[in-house]
Amino acid sequence: MYKQLLSNIFLFVIFLTGTFNSQNTNQSWIHYARISGNGLGPNNIDNIIKRAQDQGVLGIELDNDITGRYDSFLDPAQKLKEIKKAAEAAHKIGNHAFIYIAGLECITENSDKVEHSMFQDHPDWVQRDINGKPAVFTGGASFWVNAGDEDVWISPYAKEWRHRYMDIVRQITATGIDGVYIDVAYWMWLYEGWENSWASFDDYTVAEFKNRTGLDAKKDFIPGDYNDPDFLKWVDFRIQTITEFFQEIDENVKSVNPNCLTIPEISPSMNDEVLRSGADAYEIHNYSDVIAHEFFINTNTGAKRNTFDWLTYLIGVNTLRAFDEEKPTWLLSYSWDNEENTDSIDAMKLLSCTQVMAGANFWDAPGHLMAGSNDYPTRKEIFSWIKENENLLYSPRKPINPIGVYYSPSTRNYFGNDYTESFYGILHLLLNNHIEYQIVTPRTLKDFSGSALILPDVKILTEDEIKIVERFYDNGKNLIMTGETDYYDSRRKTKKENDLLKYFESNENGKYLYLPECPGKKYFEKHDTSLIKNFNNQTKSFLQDYSPKYRIKASYNVSIQQVSIGDKECIFISNLKGLKGYSKCIPDTEQKIEVEFESTVIPEIYFIPYLGKKQKINLDYKQTAMNEGKKMISFSLLPIQFGGIIVIYK
Repeated sequence: MYKQLLSNIFLFVIFLTGTFNSQNTNQSWIHYARISGNGLGPNNIDNIIKRAQDQGVLGIELDNDITGRYDSFLDPAQKLKEIKKAAEAAHKIGNHAFIYIAGLECITENSDKVEHSMFQDHPDWVQRDINGKPAVFTGGASFWVNAGDEDVWISPYAKEWRHRYMDIVRQITATGIDGVYIDVAYWMWLYEGWENSWASFDDYTVAEFKNRTGLDAKKDFIPGDYNDPDFLKWVDFRIQTITEFFQEIDENVKSVNPNCLTIPEISPSMNDEVLRSGADAYEIHNYSDVIAHEFFINTNTGAKRNTFDWLTYLIGVNTLRAFDEEKPTWLLSYSWDNEENTDSIDAMKLLSCTQVMAGANFWDAPGHLMAGSNDYPTRKEIFSWIKENENLLYSPRKPINPIGVYYSPSTRNYFGNDYTESFYGILHLLLNNHIEYQIVTPRTLKDFSGSALILPDVKILTEDEIKIVERFYDNGKNLIMTGETDYYDSRRKTKKENDLLKYFESNENGKYLYLPECPGKKYFEKHDTSLIKNFNNQTKSFLQDYSPKYRIKASYNVSIQQVSIGDKECIFISNLKGLKGYSKCIPDTEQKIEVEFESTVIPEIYFIPYLGKKQKINLDYKQTAMNEGKKMISFSLLPIQFGGIIVIYK
């Protein structure tokens, strides 16, 4: 969401069979992107290309923002020439470039000194709050708006503007650029005083809402009243509007060049701010080639996070990977913003390691700017290591015998953070117990094949979702329900009876456990480690059928993830111990991690330190008592800090 200035851990353990560096030829460059942001001007293209080559960049972001500046919105000719020249220069060196444009924001620079501005010329295009106040701002509203500028947020239903916008999108695509990157496409909620405005109540939007629902948005509900079903229709409408906006952009891009990428930038991504912004990454997935998530937890830079925030951040990144499914996940996020008691290089390494070990693509950026770096030599080192190991990091992953945890967009839409905290909390409990989990969504529920499924306070389930869960139960799988799962209907009204509990109580095909006190939410609120033990006791007999393939002993704040990658099997271990916001962004050393598994062969094992080279590891093994054909293999990792890769050749 933040604009750039134009002037300018984890342990990843891989159990591998076959060739170490087998290339997945079915994936395009966007899966392997190593991104840098760049302000684009008429005279700096050669420097951008030179730096990309030197830094090992794959995916050059460019910004001259045609739609977000009123002068170029009226006359884009010069900026189109710059984009074409930059695209050709990137292609000449075998690289790829994508261009930044604003979505629903438009700035008139020095509006106090010019005759025309967006708002002066088109006041009817502007978003408004329920009292008719226009979403027009000046310097100080955000760091990218200078004194004297006019910052306007447009209604997506302003027809003349939208027609002009889509025409510019087609012109940009025709330059030969590899992708169109769309930022700040949401209803105004970001600036002070607008956070809970539930805009926009401009005439165009109010008319469209009435056309679709028969309701008057200015009179028929109180904004923010979730108990009012008419307000919930407004929530749905606003999300649908932004989703349809991206759908139309994608259609216009592909009409000119089917190979040009549609790249939305989405922020926020998961909590109740999604509802207020209207930009839902889960829904927009269908109309994008890759989403650039500007994602953070509690604070916007990594150096400010403590261990609990980092664990929550890791869970969030894994959730975004679940949203994105087979598509890559780009993360525009910030490691360091001049926090005095931390080191920028340490912060960069911590953030980059977190992201790439989760299978996401690292976008190095300083402070809150998209362009530049906190430290160019460190970025070069990180990008070089990522490139060397990209086939391990970015090939498709499949969890090994996971516990499924269900993410419900419908519950999030109608209950906001109350649900999100329950979701995060249950994943904290699994993560701290080193239980392999897979985040399941409505799109992937029917294909989930794990041994158990947890519904963490999933208050709303559709009839189709209930039928799929019942079939899962009928197949002898285990279910855990927490909190108020299935308490409400699709309009947030309390149901007369709980369909799932009724079904489970009348059928004995599987096993179920109901935890109404919602242990996930309690843990997220209190961070009390005794609650981890309580959860273990509550679920011990229920999860006895769950048996991870690789048994690992490690500290609570070391995250474990077991997956298969084609003919490989991988375990991701993330060390997040001892991190303190604003003062410490190097994890405490994890002195000993023990790994044990059964195998019919004795593999060779190598350790690849993060940002280092591989080293061989010695093994212990013995014949198993139960199965004479298998051996019990074990090894201990050397003390680790940021992490690394252990590779086992069978």
